[in-house]
Amino acid sequence: MNVVYTFSFGNSLKTWDKSGSLEREFFYFEKFFSKYETKFTLITYGDEEDKKYIENKEYITVIPLYEYFKKSDYKIITFIQSCIFPFKIKNRLKHVDVIKQNQLHGSWVSILLKLIVKKPLYTRTGFDIYIFSKNEKKKIYKRFGFYILTQINLLISNLYSVTSYSDFDFIKQKYFVNKSNFVYRPNWVLIRDSNNLQEHTVSKTLLSVGRLEKQKNYEFLIKALEGTGFALNIIGSGSKKNILLQLAAKHNVDLKIIDNQNYFDLLEIMKKYKFFILPSNFEGNPKVLLEAMSFGMVCLVSNISNHKEIITNKKNGFIFDHESVESVRESLKELTNTDTCIKISEKAFDKVKSDFSISNLMKVEYQDYKKLIL
Repeated sequence: MNVVYTFSFGNSLKTWDKSGSLEREFFYFEKFFSKYETKFTLITYGDEEDKKYIENKEYITVIPLYEYFKKSDYKIITFIQSCIFPFKIKNRLKHVDVIKQNQLHGSWVSILLKLIVKKPLYTRTGFDIYIFSKNEKKKIYKRFGFYILTQINLLISNLYSVTSYSDFDFIKQKYFVNKSNFVYRPNWVLIRDSNNLQEHTVSKTLLSVGRLEKQKNYEFLIKALEGTGFALNIIGSGSKKNILLQLAAKHNVDLKIIDNQNYFDLLEIMKKYKFFILPSNFEGNPKVLLEAMSFGMVCLVSNISNHKEIITNKKNGFIFDHESVESVRESLKELTNTDTCIKISEKAFDKVKSDFSISNLMKVEYQDYKKLIL
């Protein structure tokens, strides 16, 4: 089987590399090829440099946009180029079985490819782009554009997937949906051989992973940690780095910010910590939370719908009010009980093993492909 994998607008293999997600994505491609003999052709917004990332990978081909066009600093020019791009590469895609769109933004490329090469389209979204645009208070015309783009994809895609039940319910209520083509497919996690919480050595420091932006709500978290005795380590980058460091100094919170890590280095760091925290104002289906649970970390999360469909309070993690400092501090008090934490850790591992295992979800995705090409 051959799958064309179309990147979201502006993204390339270099983008993945900088964000730390390259190894995770390639790991999945490799596993998929090994198990199901499926090859992938990546349509990216990169240049010749993207081809260096796939050396010695027989299961991946890359076709970068800037192999055909001169790179522009203007998004409107890039948009126009991306609309012409499918016509330029159509003869290189005669072997295609399925077109898969990764995230909604940029999906006009995969829609055009579907019409040109006449192959089924599978649109995969990790979060609802319209909901995010509302939460980020984007301009009205952008919100409207994302809404229309979502609706077009729901109508044109042969299969449209979301990673959370919250998004699933929202789309059913707000859009015209062909229920037979609309499915829930969560993010995957690699199930560990050991999830023994007592093997984790860092116990008085909370670990978090995420962009240093307003969405992640780190300013609130720092204020909540004042006087608790807990330090905070954040792995990520973003525009609020200096603001967070200054705020931590003001509130006497021991904060360390670590640059983005590649996938396997991130896992090596995560498995040392006992406690993970995610105070976000909104999320999709958070991969880092699933990774933390797969190590048996005790996870504390904000009370947003996408977290609550994964974490049940005081059963496999702790849920706090992301607007209440006292709620965070009450949850932190629970971490002093070793027996409680061990039980929480075990339940967290059981949850990801049953619902988010890479082997199970890979099998489901392969079955999706098979149905599309029948």
